[in-house]
Amino acid sequence: MNYEIRTDEIREKIIKNKLNGFLISDENNVRYLSGFFGKGSGSWVLLTQDDQYLFTDSRFTEQANEQAPYYKKYIWERPYIKHFSNLINEIKLKKLGFESNHISYQVFLKINKVIPKVELIPISRWVEEMRTVKSKEEIDLIIKAANISDKAFSIIINEIEVGMKERDIANRLDFILRDLGADKESFDTIIASGIMSSMPHATASNKVVEDGDLVKLDFGSIIDGYHSDMTRMIVIGKSNSRQKNIFNIVLQAQTKALSAVRAGIKCKNLDKIARYIITEKGYGENFLHGLGHGVGLDIHESPALTKNSEDILKKGMVITIEPGIYFSDFGGVRIEDLVLVTDDGYEILSKTEKIFYEI
Repeated sequence: MNYEIRTDEIREKIIKNKLNGFLISDENNVRYLSGFFGKGSGSWVLLTQDDQYLFTDSRFTEQANEQAPYYKKYIWERPYIKHFSNLINEIKLKKLGFESNHISYQVFLKINKVIPKVELIPISRWVEEMRTVKSKEEIDLIIKAANISDKAFSIIINEIEVGMKERDIANRLDFILRDLGADKESFDTIIASGIMSSMPHATASNKVVEDGDLVKLDFGSIIDGYHSDMTRMIVIGKSNSRQKNIFNIVLQAQTKALSAVRAGIKCKNLDKIARYIITEKGYGENFLHGLGHGVGLDIHESPALTKNSEDILKKGMVITIEPGIYFSDFGGVRIEDLVLVTDDGYEILSKTEKIFYEI
């Protein structure tokens, strides 16, 4: 990863917007710019027109020196904001931008109190916008994570059987992901069976998997901070006509939306394609969420593939395409692929076949 180039790109924005500096506080934005990642460390990055600083505490000194050699280290102690103000006053900043979507109002007030002569300028999504287009190194990590998820699915479907609890299946799948090389799972693994599958983000519970149940498996892997995401549907035993019908409608909507993925298309138009098919079949009110989202250092990041999104796809974005239909008295079906936007269309990174698995 070329952290120096990323840092310089933000520095150009600082200069263009006539700021003296920009404070980055989001954990993944700090990682994206500096290379340093101390989970839960509360570390910050400060960029000025001439320099770059990484604020962290003494627990992470060695790690920061190793991961962020390009950055000047500022090892702070409690109270952290007082130490931060010492540097701000030392380098005589007058106009300081800050991540308004990540700094709480309480922290803002504390910063404003210790540097009252500095004008604080709210800035939103500078780093997030950079993160939407992935480099080759980032794409390679996401592909590696997706490959692990594909292998894990091929193992877990041979182990699921009547009488197992959703929670036990999720725990087993998480173990398989890590055993195959994932750092951890992308999010709390969703195993939702029977009626529970009607909830798009159901939590794996003590519900027992029964014969005839729809089972939704939504899960992913993390490699060096980068996520994958995939959803596949299985049925325990033989599927019935209603289950097959809903699955086929969702698959048709997903396939049609996929075929339209390309650089330059508005995300809301992709959502419209899938939503039109589901609505024409009479289930528009049962499509309860957007078509998809960006994936990278966060499992949900820009762009947003929703019906009102003005985001436009660019080459190098990694997104999900995941329409779904849900019924409170029946269950739900979602089919989700991880997709790379390319020059002439797309590449599906989730290689697991999209069939209605009967086990």
